[in-house]
Amino acid sequence: MKKFNLLLYIAESNLSGSDAGEIMLQAIIHERVNFINLLLMSGFVLRHFLTPEKLQLLYNRLLIRLPCLFI
Repeated sequence: MKKFNLLLYIAESNLSGSDAGEIMLQAIIHERVNFINLLLMSGFVLRHFLTPEKLQLLYNRLLIRLPCLFI
């Protein structure tokens, strides 16, 4: 129920692109897969969000968290 309420809040609040982008970025960093799916179902456009800079940021964050995967 909490997820639905949060999604409803996001959908009704008309978040700016940067606000929604920050929410998506944090959801990806913290591996909140269900929440990411909710954002995508609510109309979030991943193509507009994922820039080369954001991909590099996410990759670097992953390196910090899981360095043994990249040896």
